[in-house]
Amino acid sequence: MRSKMDRLNKLGGYSLLDVREGECVEVIGFNAGPNARLRLENMGIGVGVRLKVVKIGPVLGPVLIENLHDGNKFALGRRLAEKVVVRLCEKEA
Repeated sequence: MRSKMDRLNKLGGYSLLDVREGECVEVIGFNAGPNARLRLENMGIGVGVRLKVVKIGPVLGPVLIENLHDGNKFALGRRLAEKVVVRLCEKEA
């Protein structure tokens, strides 16, 4: 789905839905209102957090992500996942 990655978000990143399974991403912001932001932050998903996209459900299924800081895994509905703006993690040497 690299063609989706061509669409830069207004924050300079991509939606979490545009990322391939297995890729590491860093949260750079949200395209969401205060309630959705609070919900995400209560799950430990905030700016600067690194996530791994474990599985993207078929058709309208949820997105399974892993917080690389603490190892917690979450299933996000697609509508909430599309509001998370991310960039790919830089390769570590």
